[in-house]
Amino acid sequence: MHELTRADIVKVMDDYSDRPARRKEIHSVLRKLFNWATDRQDIEVSPLAGMKAPKAVPARRRVLNDEELVALWKASEQTGWPWGPFVRMLILTMQRRREVAEMDWCEVDLAARNWTLPAARAKNDEEHIIPLSNLAVAELERIGPRDSGLVFTTTGTTPVSGFFKGRVALNETMLAYMAKRKAEAGDDPNSVEIPNWRLHDLRRTGATNLQSLGVPVEVTESVLNHISGTRAGVAGIYNRYKYDAEKRTALDAWDAKLVELCAPKSSGN
Repeated sequence: MHELTRADIVKVMDDYSDRPARRKEIHSVLRKLFNWATDRQDIEVSPLAGMKAPKAVPARRRVLNDEELVALWKASEQTGWPWGPFVRMLILTMQRRREVAEMDWCEVDLAARNWTLPAARAKNDEEHIIPLSNLAVAELERIGPRDSGLVFTTTGTTPVSGFFKGRVALNETMLAYMAKRKAEAGDDPNSVEIPNWRLHDLRRTGATNLQSLGVPVEVTESVLNHISGTRAGVAGIYNRYKYDAEKRTALDAWDAKLVELCAPKSSGN
C-alpha cells in the first residue's frame, strides 16, 4: 500500500471515465481505505490527500414507456435461463437487482403468496414482505419451488451475475421485436431506437406506473422498501404501519396492467 502514488490513483480514475457513477464510488471507497490506513499509521500520507472528488452524478430519471416495457417482456420470453425469468421478477416485484438475484426459496411462501426479504439482505436493514401477484407466483412455479437454495443461480451455489451482458442481450431482442412491430404497421423498422436503460430503471418504471394507477405515494414507497419521503424522519419513526394489504392491492393492479399491455392485439387495433 505504501508504494501506491497519486499517479496510480489517477490511472484508476481515468479507467472509469466513461462510468461516472462507478468512478465516484471507487474514489469514495479508496478515500476511506487510505484514511483508515493513515489513522493506523500504516502509511504517512494518503495518495488521495488533496485530490478533488469526482462530481456527483445526477439522479437517473429513465422510465421505460409502455411500448418499451412490452418489448422487454416479450424479449424476456425469448431469452433463456436465467435472464428471462429474472427480469420478469424484477418487473413484477420492483425490488433491487441484488435482492432478486439473491432470492432464496426459504424466503418464498407460495401458499401465502409472499416473499419475505430478511433484514440482513434489505438495504435499510428492515425485514420486507413483498406480496406475490398471479404472474409472480406463476413465474416461481415454473422455475420449480424447493425448500431452500437460490432461486436464480446457474451454479447452484452463487447468485446470477453478469447483469450487463444479460441486459445487452435483452436490448437486442427488444430492438428486433420493436422493428418487427414497426414493419407490420407499415413504418420504417430502421427508425427504432431505445434510449439507454438499466435494470435499476425497472424500479422507477414500476413506481411511476403505480402512481398512474392511483396508488398512494406512501404505499409505493413501501412496495419499494424506501425509507424516504413520507416514511423518513419523525413520520417514519412513529408510523410503523407496513401497508401489507395495500402493497398487495398495488402489485395486483400492476400485474393486471402488465397482462393488459402484453395481451395480443386484435387486427382491428
